[in-house]
Amino acid sequence: MLRIVDLFCGIGGVPEAVRQLEELQVVAAIDIDRASNLVYHLNHGIQPECRTLESIRELPSADLLWLSPPCQPYTRRGLRNAERDPRSEALSHLIRCIEHHPPAALILENVPEFENSQHHRELECVLKRHGHVTSCEVLCPTQWGVPMRRRRFYLRAVKGPDTIASVVPPSINSALSEHLDESAWDDPSLKVPLITQQRFSAAMDVVTPDDPRATVACFTSAYGGSPVRAGSYLKCDTRLQLRRFSPREVASLMGYHNHFQWPRDFSSRKRYQLLGNALAVPVTRTLLSQTQAMMIKR
Repeated sequence: MLRIVDLFCGIGGVPEAVRQLEELQVVAAIDIDRASNLVYHLNHGIQPECRTLESIRELPSADLLWLSPPCQPYTRRGLRNAERDPRSEALSHLIRCIEHHPPAALILENVPEFENSQHHRELECVLKRHGHVTSCEVLCPTQWGVPMRRRRFYLRAVKGPDTIASVVPPSINSALSEHLDESAWDDPSLKVPLITQQRFSAAMDVVTPDDPRATVACFTSAYGGSPVRAGSYLKCDTRLQLRRFSPREVASLMGYHNHFQWPRDFSSRKRYQLLGNALAVPVTRTLLSQTQAMMIKR
């Protein structure tokens, strides 16, 4: 059994991926956000420890560490202060912990801009000092045939093998229409006001549900608040108004199962925020599966 510790665990993209894999188990999860911890426990039966990662003295025992540190210090929309951003202090601390207690394997997920950060360089140096082989790739769900753009940087490190092969995505090839809920067209809370459409029409990413080639833009935590550069909108030829994707539809595009649950008192805005920081499950599943295979062969 491959034991996984899920750090910056969010709503549970790692255990969601593990649901369809054998001989992998999440043994510990940590996140400072109480709302995401509620969702994690509700769907996966694992209670994350709610604490700052800067406060841990020693990493929990595991075969594999999964890290999804906050991306804001590195994003184009953020301040891009990286190592000087207070939100990156947790990762700095974890790198020091890994220096003293390196796991057999590690996977880190972040925005593509992370690749050129000092944190990336420091982490790779630590891992290589302990005999890990590393591989870096920018991957997107579209490579799996998922109609959603969500480019992310992934660092994989495994102790033992000579090399790490590039990721080979299995083909999913789902159409946008497969992820849509027909009843959502009648939800007034999802309709985009006409004045907003008129003001931001040139900058809004709009797709039609019956277009077999339609691919939506990356949904960010600002979706539902910011009208542009936060995700796509749906247009139907027989309807005047655009509508937002529902949280359920966004979750489906991200790869979460059809019965994924939310606490009843969570607003749509809160659900969008949490989904905007979540993992793309098909990508996560492939990375875990291929890493597991490498560790078995060591």
